[in-house]
Amino acid sequence: MNQKALKAILYGGLIAGTIDVFAPEIIHFIKTQAWISPLAVMRYIAGGVVGLDIARVGGVPVAAFGMLMQLLMSVLIAMIFVIAAVRMRWLARNWIAAGFVYGTIVFFVMNWVVVPLSMIGKAPQMDTYDFVANLVAMWLLGLIIAYFAQRNLGRA
Repeated sequence: MNQKALKAILYGGLIAGTIDVFAPEIIHFIKTQAWISPLAVMRYIAGGVVGLDIARVGGVPVAAFGMLMQLLMSVLIAMIFVIAAVRMRWLARNWIAAGFVYGTIVFFVMNWVVVPLSMIGKAPQMDTYDFVANLVAMWLLGLIIAYFAQRNLGRA
């Protein structure tokens, strides 16, 4: 893998993953006018590995583990896109459309494959608002990753 692809993976994954940690707080606030803690979100992410019972009482160390898991997953998600974009150059050339499509794929895979197979053990229950809001958040993740792929791999 060349240096430009590695740069696209790291920038896209780390920036998208960091921003994505705050999506649940914003989605919850818009719906309920009440904030949830970013630490609670990171503990929930860690719950996929350690189980929700441990994650709920784990404090800052479990939240830090959740943030690490978030960033590792985001880098992996970016790596999959960048490897595809290296092989299929039209993904980088058409990064906006590709970002929306990839964000949609990530949304479905994370919610109905990864989460049910994790220690959480079931797909999230979403009403229409939650479905649309979380899909939009994944579109943003996909667009950020696709943007960095386009920027670093070029339009050729």
